[in-house]
Amino acid sequence: MPSLVLMKGHPGSGKSTLASSISRTLGVPLCDKDDIRDCFQPYVAKGGAEIDWNGLSYQVLLQVVKKQLSNGISAIVDTPLARVSLYQTFKETADQFGATLVVVECVCSNLEEWKWRTDVRGAANLGTNQSHKPEGWEQLQDLLARYHGCWRWSTDGSTLIPCLLVVDTAGWPKVVEDQVLIKLAAHLSRAGSILSKQPELHVVSERYRDLKDLMAAAFPERIRGLD
Repeated sequence: MPSLVLMKGHPGSGKSTLASSISRTLGVPLCDKDDIRDCFQPYVAKGGAEIDWNGLSYQVLLQVVKKQLSNGISAIVDTPLARVSLYQTFKETADQFGATLVVVECVCSNLEEWKWRTDVRGAANLGTNQSHKPEGWEQLQDLLARYHGCWRWSTDGSTLIPCLLVVDTAGWPKVVEDQVLIKLAAHLSRAGSILSKQPELHVVSERYRDLKDLMAAAFPERIRGLD
């Protein structure tokens, strides 16, 4: 039975770093939406602004994932997964091919660290095919404002997820990464048992044991006011 691991998290949250670690450790192919979007960037510069390149990137990504699952091969999908509609699309795909579905959501409870990551990466992306990503913290805050909190679908109780791992990447202690891999591997090993039919929630954090406290630390109401 193949598995479909959906990464979730805003830019700078650590999801791509964790996704790469999971891919290497479990030997599962990693499908990153931004890899596809990066390839389209030269065409945007040539005057293709009228095309929804981001939407097209998701279409290509979905086709790649379907091909993997149809051949019985698991996949790790790296996208922000901010909107529940995208999750539902991937869930339908998992159901279609009988794949075990897991969501790994990354947050960074240390806002200064998150800000630093975003600014450093934004500066490095300038002038490259990755320049479609937020240039820094201010652009990211503008993006979050446009989302109107829609990313909270995974933790507000509105959506039933077979297995959700919420990971605090602040400080990136190795023990947190190890805990994620252990919990993920354990869930996937139970995929065919009756126990796997019950929804699971795991919170992996060195600083917070409670999901509500962790999410409040990662997304305070006055996040846009951070200097």
